[in-house]
Amino acid sequence: MILQNPEFATEKLMRSFVIIIFAALLSAPAAAESLSADCALARDPARCELRQAAIKSCAEERGSAAKQACIETALPPVDCTTASDPKRCEAIARAKEVCRDKTGKAQKACLKGEQVKKPKRKTTRSKPVKKTRPSQ
Repeated sequence: MILQNPEFATEKLMRSFVIIIFAALLSAPAAAESLSADCALARDPARCELRQAAIKSCAEERGSAAKQACIETALPPVDCTTASDPKRCEAIARAKEVCRDKTGKAQKACLKGEQVKKPKRKTTRSKPVKKTRPSQ
């Protein structure tokens, strides 16, 4: 029988392994293309591409704080003129600037202290309709 032949089983296993490796190699360029395609759909495509370039250039940095600092220095400041709420955007940018020298929990506490509250959304709820029972 063919199934009982160990050479056939090894050959079949090797073929499937080669197919898997080949498929992985073919999908690698697609992953790189998807990153640039994602920037095409981003709110600010130019900033998205700059961020991806900064991430690639800071890849050799070790530690999350060092990597984050590298990325922040490589990126230009956010353009608040195109934001939906420019005043809030500028306040957030100022808070990040004030807390830039801190890291970890100290940075989170600083940002929380400088936090800008979101404006409350006005909801328009309709009043419930009173159901009346018909007279009998």
